[in-house]
Amino acid sequence: MSKPNPVFLLQADDCSGQGHSELNRNNSSQDLVEHQGFKNVSELRVRQKLMWRQWRRAHNYIRSIETYQDLSPDLSIRQQVNQSLQQRPPLSPEDWCAQFKPDTQAQCQTLLFIYRSLEDHSGLEFNRVRPHDRLVEDLQFPLVCWFDWANRFCDDVSHHLSIDISDCFDETQIHTLAELATFLETCLTNPSA
Repeated sequence: MSKPNPVFLLQADDCSGQGHSELNRNNSSQDLVEHQGFKNVSELRVRQKLMWRQWRRAHNYIRSIETYQDLSPDLSIRQQVNQSLQQRPPLSPEDWCAQFKPDTQAQCQTLLFIYRSLEDHSGLEFNRVRPHDRLVEDLQFPLVCWFDWANRFCDDVSHHLSIDISDCFDETQIHTLAELATFLETCLTNPSA
């Protein structure tokens, strides 16, 4: 007995296994059973459903790969941003914190938390980033970070600073690093706000 032809099977019936469609308007399910070596029509339908499931799994896998690219960081943009930051001298963590003093009253501990957390999320050289840098326009955060960087940042804040900012943090309303530092320091000094 020969093995059934998978392509022939998919065409023999609609994909859901519901109803019946003719292959060449002359073939019935019974003809397929007889010519393809199946025991009965139900075996044919079971094989068709199985093949349809396998095709859907393969299709979902391909779609997952496409979606992964949309949600993951754009490494070429990250490299471009890091190259543009190369024009600036790197700062020590203490000097980096001092850069924020004219613009914000944030404590150095808060600033160093922002430094480490955003560097981890973005892959950018944060010792070259300055308080006036804009998260979207200059640092390209939506492109250089994973799609959920804001949620991960909120998780970091909760874990390391023991406050929950997930209800009030809106990354689209914070334009610069100085604004982010001010926002976070305000949340730390007044957790009920």
